Amino acid sequence: MVLVCAPKHPLGQNGAIEPRRLAREKYIHFDKNLVIRRKVDRFLRAQGASVEVVLEFDNIENIKQAVALGAGVALLPEPTVRREVRARTLTALPLARGGLTRPLGIIHRRRNNLGAAAQCFMDLLRADANGQASDGNGAPRSKKH
Repeated sequence: MVLVCAPKHPLGQNGAIEPRRLAREKYIHFDKNLVIRRKVDRFLRAQGASVEVVLEFDNIENIKQAVALGAGVALLPEPTVRREVRARTLTALPLARGGLTRPLGIIHRRRNNLGAAAQCFMDLLRADANGQASDGNGAPRSKKH
């Protein structure tokens, strides 16, 4: 997860950000009923960052829009903001320490074999989680620079 803010936000001028620097920031948060909300709340508490929650949404797209409009900052999964960072509508900053990750789970029936496409997808996710590129058949391949 990365700290996301509007490009002109004062925190956006930093490199990696200490989570405690979020204390008293206006914060755009996930809805209270979501598991990720509880995980982020625990993380912020552990880092000593008491934020001011100004808006809550149940989806990432709405959070990104509110942040882009300057309503506050948010912690979001890095892959979900790549397009906006490239377009310079959002700024994403890595957390200096105490990293926060959003786990991904895949549920499937044990008795049913996965099809080739589903197995390829699972292999790709596993390889990416291990910091490797995959050839699409489950075998790691070297990343090109």
